[in-house]
Amino acid sequence: MTLVPRSAKLYLKIATLRRQIIARDIARRVLFGGIALGSALIGLALLSVALYLWLETLIGQIGAVLVLAGLHGLVALVLAIIATRQADSPEMIALSEAEEAAFDTMSHEASGLTDLPGSVARLMGGGQGNFGLALSAATALMGIVQKMRSKPTA
Repeated sequence: MTLVPRSAKLYLKIATLRRQIIARDIARRVLFGGIALGSALIGLALLSVALYLWLETLIGQIGAVLVLAGLHGLVALVLAIIATRQADSPEMIALSEAEEAAFDTMSHEASGLTDLPGSVARLMGGGQGNFGLALSAATALMGIVQKMRSKPTA
C-alpha cells in the first residue's frame, strides 16, 4: 500500500516536467546571451572608437563624448526592454494549467485525510509515534500550501 495519493504523484510529475523545461529555457538563454554579449561588446567598442573619431572632427571632444554616451544609454534601454520580455509558449501554458489542476485534485484528496493521523495512531495501539507525527505534519503542511495557493497574488 502506498501512502502517496495518485494525485500527488501526478502533481509532482507535472511540476517536475515544468521545472525542467524552465531550467532548459534559462540555460539556453544564458548561453546565447553570453555569446551575444561578448560579440556585442567587441563590436560596440570598435564602433564607439570609430564614431568618436568621426564626431570629434565635427563637434569636438566634449560633444562627441556626450553623443556617444546618449547613444549607448538608448541602446542599453532598448536591450533591457527586450531582455525582460516573457513569451509564454503553448507548452508552458498547458503544463501550468495541468500543474494547477493536479495540485487542486491533490489538495482536495488531502483535505479528506485530516483525521488520518488519529486513525493511524489508534490502529498502531494508542500513541501517535513517529509515523503519526509525520502524517500529522504532512497534513498540516498541505493545509498551509493550499492556503498559500488560494491567496490572491499582489
